[in-house]
Amino acid sequence: LANLHHQAIPGYLDYFDRATATDRYFFLVQELVVGKSLATLVENRWRADEAQVQDIAEQILHVLDYLHQQAPPVIHRDIKPQNIIRDENGRVYLVDFGAVQDVYRTTLIEGGTFVGTVGYMPPEQFRGEAVAASDLYGLGATVLFLLTHRSPTDLPKKRMKLDFRDRVHVSPTFAQWLETMLEPAIEDRFESAPEALAFLLGKRNPQRDRIWQYESPKFKGSRVVVQKTAKQLEIEIPPATLRSAIAFLNPTRIFILLFWSTFFISAGMAFPCISFWLACLSCIAYRASGRVRLKIDRHTFRCQWQWLCFSKRVEKHPTQITWVKVIGDDNPACGFGTDDRPYYYCFGSRLTSIEQEWIVTEISTFLRRVPKVDRIHGTSG
Repeated sequence: LANLHHQAIPGYLDYFDRATATDRYFFLVQELVVGKSLATLVENRWRADEAQVQDIAEQILHVLDYLHQQAPPVIHRDIKPQNIIRDENGRVYLVDFGAVQDVYRTTLIEGGTFVGTVGYMPPEQFRGEAVAASDLYGLGATVLFLLTHRSPTDLPKKRMKLDFRDRVHVSPTFAQWLETMLEPAIEDRFESAPEALAFLLGKRNPQRDRIWQYESPKFKGSRVVVQKTAKQLEIEIPPATLRSAIAFLNPTRIFILLFWSTFFISAGMAFPCISFWLACLSCIAYRASGRVRLKIDRHTFRCQWQWLCFSKRVEKHPTQITWVKVIGDDNPACGFGTDDRPYYYCFGSRLTSIEQEWIVTEISTFLRRVPKVDRIHGTSG
């Protein structure tokens, strides 16, 4: 929270804890926002029109976009009327970050803590999972509360989805936006705050096949390219620069290389010396030419390693990927395991730790969006 700086997020001031005979309580201290929560406003019989509700949604989407763009991305996990404050000028603020989760702390398959508020939580959050689209569901439920003055838990459902059309009087376009925000399945919901915002502002139509492609924000100095659509994720890790490849020869390796070269030459053993140097040059060439490409969609998980004229490829069904995480301590890399092999595959050892965490999160988040029907009936690709 101390690292968040946004005009709609009250600034972090301090934290403290208090112990009692039976428990220990932790408190966050934030700047005071003068205004009332949306829950209090509705309790006081405030009725917002469609334009006002859209304005609130637009402001919160900008905040969510900011949070989800952080490194690591920040998922609020408790978007609800009580946590949105509106001042007299119509500006809104997002508060209560006690349930925040940074998504780098969870990887595919691993569970999480049940955090959130019933009625404003999407189905995946009940399973301990939370992605950027989870916050969108909470915002959609909050908008529905503003329009109906009723908690989402009090509204009827049809096939696990809130059935609200006959209870609100809004334009068809706004109703369609709200329908998409409240989709129970992650893959049917807006994928991100920018996509939801674009449609809200009249630039997108979710009825079409959402081929909304973008390059994920790069970290400063990163050469990794990440491109996503609603149905496909592509990641390319280019070769290291020549300077970075040569950096492989750190002082320790240079000392070892010179020591053994001197030993072999003094012993009249030229062949081992040449072999030793060729091995080092091969490592530099590998780092300078090695490229990794990943392509993932609903039916295929493909990882390809390329070095000069050599290539290796692993292709599985997404449901066969059992975990994705950063592995190793001395020489960390991105890794993934499959259900048909006792060993794992790794890539990206030359990347920075933040780049590795970023890539792992992108892959894990995308794999969570594979429709359940594919998870059940998927076969090896």
